[in-house]
Amino acid sequence: MSLATSMRSAVALVAVALAVTTPALAKPRGEVVGKVVGVADGDTLTILDAANKQHKVRLAYIDAPEKAQAFGNRAKQKLSDVCYGKLAVATVIDSDRYGRHVAEVTCAGVAANKMMVDSGMAWVYTKYAKGQGTLRAAESTARAAKIGLWSMPSPTPPWEFRRESKQRN
Repeated sequence: MSLATSMRSAVALVAVALAVTTPALAKPRGEVVGKVVGVADGDTLTILDAANKQHKVRLAYIDAPEKAQAFGNRAKQKLSDVCYGKLAVATVIDSDRYGRHVAEVTCAGVAANKMMVDSGMAWVYTKYAKGQGTLRAAESTARAAKIGLWSMPSPTPPWEFRRESKQRN
């Protein structure tokens, strides 16, 4: 079986899984399929598609600590461990002000957005996570178990950290 045939088969399986798990509220705008060739931080990665085009992808509904925050580097490492060098399918929901795709991402069959919340490496980004009860439940479970960033007494959400950083500058 050729690599292209294997990729098409894997993409078809992941597409079926995503169709079953993608909330009705999210209106997909397409898919980006390819190999993860970069991980910028705990919620942003780069996918190289079959046409050798790179796509910056922001994981939808979550916000991971900034690099300068506690757990920032650990969050980046966790996403890298799960996604780097692997086949990814990004179901694009929107684009952000930086031109990145905002998407639900599956890497080698693992739902990366949820995995980051499950592992205590990201918050549910409440401002953008309408109808994401599964993610909210995952965050509650991670908080209760004091997993990852929830092991700290009162972690600062990244959106507050960014706002405070802007005010200082």
